[in-house]
Amino acid sequence: MKLSQLRYFQTACRLGSITRAAEELHISQPSVSAAIKELEQEFGVTLFSRHYRGFTLTREGLAFLSQAELLLDQADKCSEIMKDIGRKRNLIRLGVPPMIGSLMLPRVYESFSSEHPHTLLRIYEEGQRELLRKIISDELDLAFIPHEGPPGSEFKYLGIGSVETVYCVHKGHPLSGKDSISLKELSGEHIVMFKDSFFQNELLNRRFKEEGLRLSPALTTGQLSTLTSLISGGSVSGFLFRPLLESYPELCGLSLDPPLLTDISLVWKKDGFMFSDMHSFIDCVSRLF
Repeated sequence: MKLSQLRYFQTACRLGSITRAAEELHISQPSVSAAIKELEQEFGVTLFSRHYRGFTLTREGLAFLSQAELLLDQADKCSEIMKDIGRKRNLIRLGVPPMIGSLMLPRVYESFSSEHPHTLLRIYEEGQRELLRKIISDELDLAFIPHEGPPGSEFKYLGIGSVETVYCVHKGHPLSGKDSISLKELSGEHIVMFKDSFFQNELLNRRFKEEGLRLSPALTTGQLSTLTSLISGGSVSGFLFRPLLESYPELCGLSLDPPLLTDISLVWKKDGFMFSDMHSFIDCVSRLF
């Protein structure tokens, strides 16, 4: 059995025609037919029921197609990995939610780029759920994520620490003199929040629901800069990680009662291929945090 035979068979099945498969593969029709016949002879099965105007897959053919597609998918992944290694990849696709990016990326980038100046960090800003999905689908190599409990059995992760989410208002706001605030006291406040896909929203909505309350933001955004500028304007309030307040002296943060803490970890795919650049990045983050 050869990969080329599997490829010919898969293409013929997808197009429903040996002739069209030969055209797409830029080979002769007898070559496709011969490859499929060789597979049938090797395994002692009939893969196609041949008709005057085409063919249908037999039960054995359907089973073989399923296995062939798995093998071809693995072969394609292996090919991409080896091509990346051969090119000395020098690229990390890194996912970060906006607040974690603002909090951690400057320090991480400064340290990592000084040690690995030829490795490009390509940054993708998304919410937690989308970042985890992209790691599973191999669209990202690594991601910083907020979470409660382990990120999931599909991932490996490096725990970095926890951070407090606080309620933020402009220093001229009537609530600015308080150290903490209950969720009931937020009733009637005009609040700006990140979009629903962000993990912070899940935590806050859950906390409000547990107390029999409903969180109804006046505005939503996917950009940290938009959120902070709106709060700084004084007309709305919102939620930020406490360490970010150092960059916004015009804001003050009130702890929720009880405090709302979020774990942060660097995660990657458990059964994915680990490029040397990924190992270097993980080592760098481990030393920093």
